[in-house]
Amino acid sequence: MASQVEGISEAFESSLGDHFEGPEKRLEIDYKKRTIPDDKGLRGLDAQFWTDVVASVNATILNIVSNDFFDAYVLSESSLFVYREKVIMLTCGTTKLLGCLDLLTTMSNEKGFEEEWVQYSRKNFKYPAAQPHIHSSFAEEVKVLKANYPEGTPYVNGPLDGDHW
Repeated sequence: MASQVEGISEAFESSLGDHFEGPEKRLEIDYKKRTIPDDKGLRGLDAQFWTDVVASVNATILNIVSNDFFDAYVLSESSLFVYREKVIMLTCGTTKLLGCLDLLTTMSNEKGFEEEWVQYSRKNFKYPAAQPHIHSSFAEEVKVLKANYPEGTPYVNGPLDGDHW
């Protein structure tokens, strides 16, 4: 019986040529308005802007649901939540979540927002070599984040030789 299970496991592992990377990448940016705030804040940005942001991470918008507090976007590769002064995007697979930073920075400069707090996190990858270059290692991600937020400080939570974020 054990050999059958081992054979199934080996067959499964060998079939992972086009595997799916499960751990989510998570980006949260809290903004403050440098100019007179309008009623909608980030929620007032047009739909094309958010479509472009999502496309820049290699995902697409499948559905949008809104309430009085935030807009929730169901993505092909997870979710995007837009509040008046906060953006949270979660992606998985081989998306390049940090690829949206240029668009978000340009928007914040043009619309009078200032990044107040930025957090990027993810669990360690099972297949790091399958990730796009900017997500191929924690060191590469830190370089991208430092280029955009030079005053930020990177941290790793958990053991380096086990599961960590």
